[in-house]
Amino acid sequence: MEIQSDPKISRCKLEQMVHFEKCFEINVNIFSLKQDESVLSILQSKGKFTNVMYLNLFENHLSYISNFKAYAKKFQCKSCNRHFGHIRNMKRHQRACAGKTKRKFPGGFYSKPPTVFDKLDQIGICVEEKDRLYEWFLVYDFESMLMPMEKRNSENLEFTEQHAPISVSVCSNVINYTTPYCIVDPNVDSLVEKMVTYMTVVAREASELAREKFKDVFEALEGSLIVGEMTDDMMEYFENDLENVEKMLKDEQAHAQNLKEEFEKYCDQLICIGFNSAKYDINLIKSHLIKHLVPEKSKETFTVKRNNSYVCISTPNFKFLDITQYLSPGINYSGFLKAFDVKESKGFFPYQFLDHPDKLKYDRLPDHDVFYSSLKNANISDEEYAFCQKVWHDHKMTTFRDFLVWYNNLDVEPFVQAVTNLQRYYFDRNIDIFKCSISVPGLARQMLFESARKEGAAFSLFDTSNEDLYDAVKRNIIGGPSIIFKRYHEADKSFIRGNPQKPCKKIIGFDANALYLHCLGKEMPVGSFVRRSLNDEFKPRKRDKYVLAYDWLDWLTHSGKYNKIIHKLNSGKERKIGRYPVDGFDQETNTVFQFQGCYWHGHACRLTNHVKDEKMLKKRRERTNKITNYLKSRGYKVVEMRECIFRSQIYLNKKLQNFVNSRNPGTGRGRMHANEIIASVMNGKLFGMVECDIRVPETWPAHFSHPSMTPYEYFSEMSPLFCTTDIPFEVIGPHMQNHAKRFNLSTKPRRLLVGGMRARQLLIATPLLRWYINHGLEVTKIYQTVEYNPQKCFRNFVRDVSDARRQGDVDPSKAILADTRKLEGNSAYGSTIMNQENFQDVKYVRGEGKAMIEMNEPQFKKLTTLLENEELYEIEKSKKMIKLNLPIQIGYFILQYAKLHMLQFYYDFMDKYIEREDFEYCEMDTDSAYMAISGPSFESVIKSDMLHKYHHGLKGYCSPGLEIEADCDRHWFPRTCCKDHINHDRRTPGLFKIEYQGEEIIGLCSKTYIVSSRERVRQSNASITANRLLRKAKNARSVVRNIPFTSKVVNKSKFSCKGISKKRVKAPLTTFRNVLKTQKASSGVNMGFKLNNNKICTYRKEKRIYVFLL
Repeated sequence: MEIQSDPKISRCKLEQMVHFEKCFEINVNIFSLKQDESVLSILQSKGKFTNVMYLNLFENHLSYISNFKAYAKKFQCKSCNRHFGHIRNMKRHQRACAGKTKRKFPGGFYSKPPTVFDKLDQIGICVEEKDRLYEWFLVYDFESMLMPMEKRNSENLEFTEQHAPISVSVCSNVINYTTPYCIVDPNVDSLVEKMVTYMTVVAREASELAREKFKDVFEALEGSLIVGEMTDDMMEYFENDLENVEKMLKDEQAHAQNLKEEFEKYCDQLICIGFNSAKYDINLIKSHLIKHLVPEKSKETFTVKRNNSYVCISTPNFKFLDITQYLSPGINYSGFLKAFDVKESKGFFPYQFLDHPDKLKYDRLPDHDVFYSSLKNANISDEEYAFCQKVWHDHKMTTFRDFLVWYNNLDVEPFVQAVTNLQRYYFDRNIDIFKCSISVPGLARQMLFESARKEGAAFSLFDTSNEDLYDAVKRNIIGGPSIIFKRYHEADKSFIRGNPQKPCKKIIGFDANALYLHCLGKEMPVGSFVRRSLNDEFKPRKRDKYVLAYDWLDWLTHSGKYNKIIHKLNSGKERKIGRYPVDGFDQETNTVFQFQGCYWHGHACRLTNHVKDEKMLKKRRERTNKITNYLKSRGYKVVEMRECIFRSQIYLNKKLQNFVNSRNPGTGRGRMHANEIIASVMNGKLFGMVECDIRVPETWPAHFSHPSMTPYEYFSEMSPLFCTTDIPFEVIGPHMQNHAKRFNLSTKPRRLLVGGMRARQLLIATPLLRWYINHGLEVTKIYQTVEYNPQKCFRNFVRDVSDARRQGDVDPSKAILADTRKLEGNSAYGSTIMNQENFQDVKYVRGEGKAMIEMNEPQFKKLTTLLENEELYEIEKSKKMIKLNLPIQIGYFILQYAKLHMLQFYYDFMDKYIEREDFEYCEMDTDSAYMAISGPSFESVIKSDMLHKYHHGLKGYCSPGLEIEADCDRHWFPRTCCKDHINHDRRTPGLFKIEYQGEEIIGLCSKTYIVSSRERVRQSNASITANRLLRKAKNARSVVRNIPFTSKVVNKSKFSCKGISKKRVKAPLTTFRNVLKTQKASSGVNMGFKLNNNKICTYRKEKRIYVFLL
């Protein structure tokens, strides 16, 4: 058999093997034998049949393998070339092979991706910032039939109803299409086809409006497509090389044509928004949506899928987004409308009544009892049912279909208004929210780095030579600790640290306000970095090739020769002229600045004497001259600087030398010893990261000691070092070992974030390392240092978020601003630690053969059959190449600062202001800590000699307009001196506030705890009468009459139970007490919607939440 290589020749294609298999009912596996006798897997069958045929591929020919064991001695991984003795081992390896995705380290500095308007700027077509906004969108909402399922019970999971789409309502802000349009059709394929058809009509109208708005841009682009005439200057600069001039003009024309097509796509693509559509609506219709949305040979579909959520589906005409990706987690539709000042339309619907299309013909409003919802475990009230009856009558409805249309349309009109209000908030800041992002973290990242750019900060990216450093930083990006220190404390029943003289009197919890936002406002690692390694005696290695050009450009501005030279670092984007990037540009003088690195631009000098490849240098020299001639031919003045000359100038010019040195990290250019590194960390000259071995010593060092405790006793409760590691069963305590054996729990190692007393090769940020050393920890070995320049480059972003929240407290009309800025502040941190290596491609293919080819790619992860009868498949694959172009050191520093802040609270406040015998930590999360204290109030346990300082911090800084920061010295808590400062400080990031107080705490495991309080509440006379009648009915003694008010003690609680909805937790305190007493895990029930066999279903799941095992 012959495999096709030339499409003109009719031969068998690999994708046709699936038909061969079906014809002969046999599985076909194809391999290729290499010269080293290793075997490479070419095509693996899906294994539908019993018999298997093995074929060998050589060039374009297939041959039968009669003895596979003799043929295949070893198997080779397609990605990393590793060999395996058995194909099963090779397949297992390929699923996790790191080599299937190549990592690209760009080096240089971070810059935001250019928008289409940035690209227009580069060819001289300028659009004002306020006009770079695409304002048109539509919203949609589906309603479903809930069709009972045959109960398929597993031990813990039960599916009860399948959701089948029955109708969709669409509404937009596009002129002529602002009225809700509802489609009802029980045939899903027909329903989706009609929806896409209508949306296409709306998209065409929006495209016409956009093209009219940007008419001037299209006219300018059309002008750019006209091939310019050859001028005398062009011929002169290109030395009368006619062919080069013609090529240059054609290149410009092609570039303009590509840009025109990109701008047309920008105008043609309509934003389509749903509420919770990523999880629900898209999954409800995705099989048919992809069929009607994605043409068979389209390569322009882009899908972002996270687990089973479709965050974005982008096609040439539509961009499907989920508005909840721009809102606070957990917000419902009513909350969304309320947040953006839109009145919700009142409506109720009997979801469980509509379980068959025939119900649409029902000729009256269903009875009240069928409005009951098992998901909400409630029915609507009599008044609400009366409202539905009135709607039926007022709208002259004749069938239940009319009621469905009314209800479906009810949501989309206010939805449009709420999205418009959200859009307007960002438009006022010249941010095109839906065109430039798919979620709020992406928006927050843009705003965060824009604020840093205005402060003159630039963030270096790792290049290939520093790949190991990228891995080290990523390995040490560790979240905040979540620890149970003490399982139980109760007022007047337990004792602080087991001391009978110190009974527990209160449980109190503190929360660090906006902790990650506070950390963002601290000094960050900016500029290029200098790396020192133990292997080369801590000799500095600086990335000069990324820095010298900017040193030269900024020196020209600093010395007054030019007002401001725009370059990548100070503008946040790369300047291009034609298709060539330039180093710097001065708009006033129309001058281009080019820094010519001698090696990269082929200059023969002392810096390139070692290069033996003269041909390569000549080629680079010619390319450099060609670019310079092109720039001059376009009318620009070109100023060039060679690297060798600039280095000489730095050596000879003292002012220039001081200027360049002032931009470098502060430890100098020579080698350093380990003790010099420690000294530089302590005096602040070294700012960055240190990879080292560190431990709590056996005895105190000379500079720090505790009068009554050894180092291990001092750090025993709150371990100072945190890392993620595998914990073997053998090293956990005997109590937990016995618990695991008693309940037959797994004894396999568990990967956990743990606190400890020593660590090896831990990468520590210097502010945290300085604190460690100041508190007695000992660095025993240093492996490497990474030095940056420190700068509070995000302080304006932090201030803007905090001020917006303060405005929302004072002025209710600013609540939208406050809530949105709060969300941006919370999202900014998360966007800095985004793991780009988890990115994947989602592809849609038609034909089982094509799907099989995709499945045999090394990057293949998952196949989903969308429509089996039409052979439509969704393929999820790892990316072949990932460009790691985010400065992950920012997120690393934020997490390091967060750990430092919580350590400072324990050791620099609690341990100094309160005797240890008067408090005991019970539970700690990333930004909060709960403790038992021996007094009735927090102030009552403050040491007498620290009470004045404590009060001074609360009341001693009461000057009008005086702002404080959480400095972990004088200011730990919000001021209580006056109303103005109370209101102001409650939004100051980093200050600790009381989160909850109670009399009892039970902690079971990480993020699973409860704090309860007993409160005395008054009862009204009506309540007393009701209780009296109830007791009388039960033949109990009647309560005393005619008492207008009495009181009773009620239990209130704050609890955390990760993994289950709190609304479904009944009697949480009783549950926690039972688990603590019996050590037997308890379960909770979740109900909701879940994807099952490519269908949305209602599920009920019992989940083990309350677990005793730490």
